[in-house]
Amino acid sequence: MKFLMVIFIVFIFTACSQERTQPLYSVKLSDAGVGKIKVGTPFEMRLIEPKFPGFEIQKFTFFKEGEPMQIIQIGYREVPWMYLFPSKDKKLVKNVSIVTNKIKTSWPTKIGMRFDETYHAEQLSLCKLGSDALKGNVVCSEPLAKNIYYVYKDETTLLGDELPRYTELKMWVLDEIIWSAR
Repeated sequence: MKFLMVIFIVFIFTACSQERTQPLYSVKLSDAGVGKIKVGTPFEMRLIEPKFPGFEIQKFTFFKEGEPMQIIQIGYREVPWMYLFPSKDKKLVKNVSIVTNKIKTSWPTKIGMRFDETYHAEQLSLCKLGSDALKGNVVCSEPLAKNIYYVYKDETTLLGDELPRYTELKMWVLDEIIWSAR
């Protein structure tokens, strides 16, 4: 009996010490949306929180050109997974920025991949220079989707007014994936 009690106590301590590395709800990115975020999803914490059970959800305010701007951060175990940005009227989710590989996608493209692992020289027409918050990056559309964009960055290259040549972009790294509700 004493032996069974020791085994039971060891089992309990082992089970309690194992923390979850993934939330119970898995999130998938597709052209239609990110998890339960779709076109027309209200930009309201009380409506977004139930869509991501087990996740940490926070709303932040920052200032852009003197105007307050709110974003919603969704993450797990203090690590950001995505950021939600509002529409101009601040009523709907306009864009979702994915910043982790922990979100499943419909495409083989993953954050951290090099440009030459995802695009060929003939596909350079799918890319443009980033503007506003994405200035200094190269933004490319997903060839098989209308709402997905890939943001590539390079710490050492300063961009001019023209898109770099393919040979220059080859080593750039995918930094984030953006879903846009358009």
